[in-house]
Amino acid sequence: MKSATHPRSLPSTPVTARSSLAARIVFGVYFLSGFCALLYQTAWQRLLGLFTGADVRSVTIIVAAYLAGLGAGSLIGGVFADRLSSRAAVRLFGLCNLGIAAFALVARLVFYDLLFLRLHALAANLAGLMAASFLTLLIPTTLMGLSLPLLSRALVRSLDEAPQTIGRLEAINIIGAALGALVGGCLLIGMLGFDGASYAGAVLSAVVGVAALAVAPTFAAGNGRLPPRQGAPAVRSPRLWYWSALVFLSGFLAIGLQVVWFRLLSVPLESFAYTFAILVALVLLGDGLGTALGARLVRRAADPRPWFMLTQATVMLYVLGSVLILCAFSTRPNAPTAGTAAIAAQSFATQMFLPLALLLPPNLLLGLTLPFVQKAVQTETASVGRNVGLLQMANLIGNVAGATLTGTLLLDAFGTSGVLVMFALAGLGFALGALVCAFPRPGAARCALPVTLALALVALIAVTPSNSRLWAALHGSVGAEATVVEDSTGVTAIIPRGERATLYSGGNAQGEVPFLDVHVLLGALPALAHPHPRDLLIIGIGSGGTPYSAGLRPETRSILAVELVGSQLPALTTFARGTASAPLDALFADPRYRLVVGDGRHALAHTHQRFDLIQADAIQPWRAGSGLLYSREFFVQARARLATGGLMAQWMPTERTAVTFRQVFPYGVQIGDFMLLGGNEPVTYQPEVLLQRLEDPGVRAHLQRGGIDLELVRAFIRTQPATFWTPETPRQGDMNTDLLPRDEYFLNN
Repeated sequence: MKSATHPRSLPSTPVTARSSLAARIVFGVYFLSGFCALLYQTAWQRLLGLFTGADVRSVTIIVAAYLAGLGAGSLIGGVFADRLSSRAAVRLFGLCNLGIAAFALVARLVFYDLLFLRLHALAANLAGLMAASFLTLLIPTTLMGLSLPLLSRALVRSLDEAPQTIGRLEAINIIGAALGALVGGCLLIGMLGFDGASYAGAVLSAVVGVAALAVAPTFAAGNGRLPPRQGAPAVRSPRLWYWSALVFLSGFLAIGLQVVWFRLLSVPLESFAYTFAILVALVLLGDGLGTALGARLVRRAADPRPWFMLTQATVMLYVLGSVLILCAFSTRPNAPTAGTAAIAAQSFATQMFLPLALLLPPNLLLGLTLPFVQKAVQTETASVGRNVGLLQMANLIGNVAGATLTGTLLLDAFGTSGVLVMFALAGLGFALGALVCAFPRPGAARCALPVTLALALVALIAVTPSNSRLWAALHGSVGAEATVVEDSTGVTAIIPRGERATLYSGGNAQGEVPFLDVHVLLGALPALAHPHPRDLLIIGIGSGGTPYSAGLRPETRSILAVELVGSQLPALTTFARGTASAPLDALFADPRYRLVVGDGRHALAHTHQRFDLIQADAIQPWRAGSGLLYSREFFVQARARLATGGLMAQWMPTERTAVTFRQVFPYGVQIGDFMLLGGNEPVTYQPEVLLQRLEDPGVRAHLQRGGIDLELVRAFIRTQPATFWTPETPRQGDMNTDLLPRDEYFLNN
């Protein structure tokens, strides 16, 4: 965005840099500041997420706080930029980046050491959680938001050149942000950890600040007044608020689409730790390239309104059409003669081509509109900076509203299919708006494109499938037998295939009904090993196999099972009603179970109850966010909540998991290469005792009600070796930590 001088400025000559090299340096450091901004967002969101929790509500609050700070900075920067010389604007930009660098150096102390470790009680209620998130992010994000108005003030030489200059600034910053998301999320975090990535960003922000301060003296020290653009309208206040409203709506739809895109792509991509960074990078790359293209095309637009509206309508048409094509692609039958090469080619196309095809074109079109908006509103010399701030703030407020409402209320109320239809209707409104813009000079050529877009959108809306059919198709099911439930926390689909049904959550297979052997053993063995397991905590429900099997002992009186994805519970109950599933019926009929939706670590942090058994369900450690349940700090939390003689049970997917677990629990036993049991007191694991408990009539009856083969459990106990450790046992090897979950970032480790 751009800035002009204050109307009281003395000279009437354009503001220019004394050296074109200085301008290029400013563009370069602004690219680097965009890189840092997304690096920080990726790292700080995870650091602060430990305090707020990993559920959708908490993530939405963090994103909203980040964007709100950027919006506040944009508004403040717009107000003050008009009163500064070019030299002062560049100098202030440099000081802002030094301030950002200083915060990045203490971010780990603020987010992790202070909020998470010492003030975690604030997160027990929504007001405290929101206040802490917004206040801690306010300073650095406000400083980031100041940047564009300040640099626009320094580089804009005339109002006629303003749209191109501002467009190039926005483009270079957004492309830098795309690279920051990619390098930060896929390389730096996996190598240095979340705190290390923040420290690396601090170094880069310091470089930006020092470079800006060094080059600032080459810019003009006096206030120059920009000449008005030829043909600019005399009255512009209504025009500014009109475009602010349009930019707000565009920002709402853009971030809402991002929420929908990421949810849709989670199914074919089966998201892991690097997926989010790659998708964010593609979104930003499209925005940046589109903005750069718009900066070149903006001179050709006499009236920016139809360009803006037609672009928005085309985006919605492309999104809805591509989703329908994706559904058709997902449900088409595989060729019976397809071999390994064909399967590999299809997998490569899914992982590489699909995100590019779905994300890059629409975001390029969204970015294309930014310079046209600037051309529409920058018509006076006295308030260029204020206009920049208001427009950017309107866009960011739209982002906040879009993320908050789409990620919570709209998906809960209408599902992904309903949200897509709503956004397509907004696109239809833009197409009709473009048609209205053609009325002053009507003609077939001017009306053809908006009419075509409107008719195409109406046709696609008419054939859009219901939410359940949409998700069934994306999961490869063409029949009506699929059970699909979607809410703001995620999508759960249960797809019957033969005698078994697979439960998918977020695109990942999380279990089956009847229960998988691995979940049965994970639940049953720890409960059999404990002498008197009265109170149990199970983190993760999945298809129900682990919590159900953990309740096999008659003396167990309470089983608290916490599931992050809220749609799993209604999906399981719906499936049970439709199929008369004996295992699920037995689970839901047992009064000892309390099944709740929430973050397991949050539950541990905010409870004073002690448990005889704490069990983390089998979650693949390379999935996004799973490192939170494999870290040393998580095991320390669990250990602190064990009752006397209590056990912590953990699946052992990697050797690093075992090393981390043994570092925390002074006593324990490793059962084959399958699972670990740890405690504060010596752990007793005697196969003959477990086999004896397995013969208890109450135990046998519980397993039989769940359709579980007793011989499976019996054979495992007899055949798997047990290896014990004590405080004297040597401990060595790499560990997973909250700040560096090495198994989650497996490509770097």
